[in-house]
Amino acid sequence: MKRITYVLIFFMLNMVVVNIWGQEVFIKGVNYNIHENEGVADCYGTDGSIEVLNIPETVTYNDKSYTVTKISRSSSNAYKGSSYPNVKIISIPNSVLEIANLALSESETLKKITIPNSVKLIDVFALSDCISLEDIVMPDSTDIRYYEGDLHSGPFLYCKSISKVRGNTIAYPKYIIESSLIPNDCPFVKQIPAIESSFSYFAYDKVKNKIAEWQKKKEYETTAQWKVRVTEKTRKQKIPQIIEEVKKEYIAERKPKKMQCTLGAYDADYNTYPVQAQGFNAFYAKVPLNEAPAFKERWNNVVLTPEYGLVNDQLGVLSCTFKLINKGGKSLVYNSPQKYEGDRSSDLAINLPPLEIDLSGSTGKTQEATPVVTDNDVDLNIPSTSTVNSKTFAVVIGNENYQRAAKVTYANNDAKVFAAYCQKALGLPASNVRLYKDATYGSILAAVKDIQSIADAYHGEINVIFYYAGHGIPAENTKEAYLLPVDADGTQPEACYPLSLLYKKLEGLKAKSTLVFMDACFSGAQRGEGMLASARGVVLKPKFDAPQGNMVVFSAAQGDETAYPYKQKGHGLFTYFLLKKLQDTKGAVTLGDLSNYVTSNVSQQSIVVNRKSQTPTVVPSANVGDGWKGMTLK
Repeated sequence: MKRITYVLIFFMLNMVVVNIWGQEVFIKGVNYNIHENEGVADCYGTDGSIEVLNIPETVTYNDKSYTVTKISRSSSNAYKGSSYPNVKIISIPNSVLEIANLALSESETLKKITIPNSVKLIDVFALSDCISLEDIVMPDSTDIRYYEGDLHSGPFLYCKSISKVRGNTIAYPKYIIESSLIPNDCPFVKQIPAIESSFSYFAYDKVKNKIAEWQKKKEYETTAQWKVRVTEKTRKQKIPQIIEEVKKEYIAERKPKKMQCTLGAYDADYNTYPVQAQGFNAFYAKVPLNEAPAFKERWNNVVLTPEYGLVNDQLGVLSCTFKLINKGGKSLVYNSPQKYEGDRSSDLAINLPPLEIDLSGSTGKTQEATPVVTDNDVDLNIPSTSTVNSKTFAVVIGNENYQRAAKVTYANNDAKVFAAYCQKALGLPASNVRLYKDATYGSILAAVKDIQSIADAYHGEINVIFYYAGHGIPAENTKEAYLLPVDADGTQPEACYPLSLLYKKLEGLKAKSTLVFMDACFSGAQRGEGMLASARGVVLKPKFDAPQGNMVVFSAAQGDETAYPYKQKGHGLFTYFLLKKLQDTKGAVTLGDLSNYVTSNVSQQSIVVNRKSQTPTVVPSANVGDGWKGMTLK
């Protein structure tokens, strides 16, 4: 009976919109309604030939351009199943403002949809009965409608396979579930407890309400005084104060009166015991090797004093003091080796136009973008060559803006300028240089697959340059090194890309030569100072697999060192001197000379500026041997 009611609702709502359709046109397998007087277009379906639909921002009809502002559905197809048959992935452009009633409903194939922040309205039943829909990227703030009088008429009605909702999950996780008749065995339903226990969920309304209350004109405050007190500058200063207040409320409310902990196996290399409490991140006790057996024997007598904070947007332990009275009555105190930095990002964005509140920081301070200091000499004066290296291909990845980890300052500039040197100084055609900024796990997979396809087409008769600037992370248990995609935080190695797998894939290209440049460290430290929130409180010395095939690997730092930025130049320290040598030699440099120059200058500059060591390393494969020193980049 309820299903019949919904069909009647569909009919009534569609009767309202029948008369607003414009000129129907068909472009590259996609149907549009053109509204000539308004200069806009609606996208309302496909012909069934498209599986991955990237809706354009504009379409051209009769030599005139129209902006796509709405996703809708043909009135003639209102009750005949999906208007987007066979489509598995949909990306909606930033020009779209609305997803209309029934627009994407009843698809049996749609698995993923990306909805940008431009979308301000997702109407009744917009994606209802999309039974295979798994992955939704939601806008930060939007109006999700249901039919008046029936709360169970949300846009995701009967979408039983949802497993991931990214974007502003905080604003409406309950709404998506409660208004959409989604069964309890739906994967996303199982995530709700973790979402509801997060700081972002706790703080979302509290911060908005507190800042709104602060902004009000007070009873005994003149208009002139109010205008002085409430400005863009003072509100920006007030936001982190309020976030810090709410964070203290969250910690006070959620922290346990007593924490039951389990002691893990001692790590003799780092003199640490891992400690685990149910529902918390692992933290560590620094215990000298000679005292470790006694510490373990008397673990039940140890008194813990944890410092609570945010770790991955949940209540976590930033550091801990361990106090033990030994058999002689002496008080022994042990500490965590290093304090967690805590969370630096979350999926939450509260919009208070024209300012955006960021609830992500563990310190309560807003993160402001570090300006890239352009080095006019290195970044702009790139030498050109007449040589065309048509069989050399470059994969260039710059991961700077992490969603759930600290930013890697200048990484995108590193990648952009290195890609420009590949093209201009080394003579690679523009189509041979594949640049990926802020690469997700999927993007890294695609990048590796792309170069594999190229190598297959050329039967291995190519040269490959692979460049990466971004975070590296060690697996805590195995110490295996991983590249960190921008959509991962390092707590789940399966969501990161193993360095060993990268070497294996590159070796599998059977290329004539493969040069790898890594402006990253894999110790758990971040570029500059501090630790990644996901990393153990001490830096780790990661394990590296030896490169195979005809491969030479240049790394920014060795072992447990950190890769530092060169702030005066707007680059990573390693990348700057790599580019500088390519500029000075116009790309005509042997790898031996390049290694000597980069290693010498980075080591010296790091000691002088950072007062810490950073030692670049070069590791050739066994096949290459010492012959790598005479190899060139072009």
